[in-house]
Amino acid sequence: MKQLKNIIATIFILGGIILGYVIPGWYLFINPVLEVCKAFDAHNLTLTLTTISVIKVLFATPVKNLIITITSTIGGFIGTDDYLLVNIINESIAELLQEYMSDCTDEYTYLDNNKDLENNEENKE
Repeated sequence: MKQLKNIIATIFILGGIILGYVIPGWYLFINPVLEVCKAFDAHNLTLTLTTISVIKVLFATPVKNLIITITSTIGGFIGTDDYLLVNIINESIAELLQEYMSDCTDEYTYLDNNKDLENNEENKE
């Protein structure tokens, strides 16, 4: 059952990414540009057509992001927490940050120890 949920979640996420690029890419980006080009070639280019085409092109990216966000959220609710790629990436980043912070802490500890040694040598003199 867990594997089936993960497969459905993956289908939602990948399908959302594909739909997020295909639908806005064609209907809101390429098609309006082609319409303007065709109207220009036919000497029928109007301000209304140009304005609508520019508005469609400007909304292509937000619509793509909205589609991908909605489908990824649905896939995230369907899938299990240990399977989702986002959680795997977040865990990897957290581990890298933890390693980096421990390295920084070790370096500061080393520097603090050297300062203590210098202070002890100054106090002895």
